[in-house]
Amino acid sequence: MKTITPDVKITEVWETLSYNQKQSVIQLIHSFKEEEIEMTGEEIESYNKEIEEAEQRIASGQYTTHEDVVKSLEKWR
Repeated sequence: MKTITPDVKITEVWETLSYNQKQSVIQLIHSFKEEEIEMTGEEIESYNKEIEEAEQRIASGQYTTHEDVVKSLEKWR
């Protein structure tokens, strides 16, 4: 049984993509190569505080459901 390598598979798929799809794949590949951004302790604390505040709003019922957003968008049509 022949094993299809990732290189062969990507070549097969690549040939079927449109120009825009190929551009998207290239951007995705570049995103894998980018260095991971390190956050400072202050940035992490700020990020965690934002998450805690969001969780508190959710717990107190201060949020918008997907269904509500869809209904709102339908009014714009």
